[in-house]
Amino acid sequence: MQQVSMWTAKTTFFRPSASVPWLAALVFLLLMARAAWPDTAAPYRVTITGIEDSALLKDLRDASDSLSLIDRPPASLGLLRTRAERDRDRFIRVLQAHGYFGARVEVVLEDEPAPMELAFHIDPGPVYPVASTHIRITGEKEIQPRMIPSPEKLGLIPGKPFRASVLMGAEKALVRAFEEQGFPFPRPVERKIIVDHRDTSVALEFFLDPGPQAPFGEAEVKGLEAVEESVIRRLIPWKEGDLFNVEQVETLQVRLIRLGLFSSVRVFKGRELDAQGRPAWSSPCPFLRSIRKRSGVSEEPYPVSPLLEAFRRPSFGARCGFFTGLHRGRG
Repeated sequence: MQQVSMWTAKTTFFRPSASVPWLAALVFLLLMARAAWPDTAAPYRVTITGIEDSALLKDLRDASDSLSLIDRPPASLGLLRTRAERDRDRFIRVLQAHGYFGARVEVVLEDEPAPMELAFHIDPGPVYPVASTHIRITGEKEIQPRMIPSPEKLGLIPGKPFRASVLMGAEKALVRAFEEQGFPFPRPVERKIIVDHRDTSVALEFFLDPGPQAPFGEAEVKGLEAVEESVIRRLIPWKEGDLFNVEQVETLQVRLIRLGLFSSVRVFKGRELDAQGRPAWSSPCPFLRSIRKRSGVSEEPYPVSPLLEAFRRPSFGARCGFFTGLHRGRG
């Protein structure tokens, strides 16, 4: 059909002629190939052997196209082999995420008798433990060693089996540790997993840019309906000038929820401070603009200071927009 449309772009109708003998030859070759490559779409079964860990087996099965598409068999043995090879690569990644960096996966496809049998024979090998963890601080600000949490506090204990989920949790905990020490915008720069197959272990490295330290600025409460501003202000757990701490923002969030006046409360944190170290509001009514942003296509927050939104609950007719200013810290 695409070939016909290409020709009709030049002529009103497509008329095969001697000037295009290659087209007839192409059609003939396609028909011959179809005859030589019969439709083998048929039911097949999948087995995975060599794994005793039920959680790991579930992750492997969840990652498998051969299993998720088993009701839609491909049109040829070649395509089924491609599907199986794709699964093998995925299985290797899943196994590595569970600490099996020396794992091997063998794919066996038996097309007779029906139904076809697709088998994955897995030799996971040993689980690689974490041998060491190093945290590297980048950026312009000098950080005191006491501010850097230990790997053990992040959940990375030497000798424990590697898990990708633990690695990601440790990175989040590292960011959180700096958010609790006055850094509103800590940013993971890079993480490295160095695999040593000789002693079957891994070494980990985290690179973090903590960004600037900043105290809380002036707090603004806008958009209230049927709730006195003083009620909200009494719930604020910090004073202007206090060093930023994400725990304080979360405490305010919980207190607003417990009021029972708001159907939901969400906290948005901006990406950076402006040139004057103040929130970079670009609208005279930040609360209303943030509501439009929330209800639009994108939920990505504006580059402003932490924003706490509380949406109206119909039975109370109350809503609240709360904003905290951030000043650029010294040093």
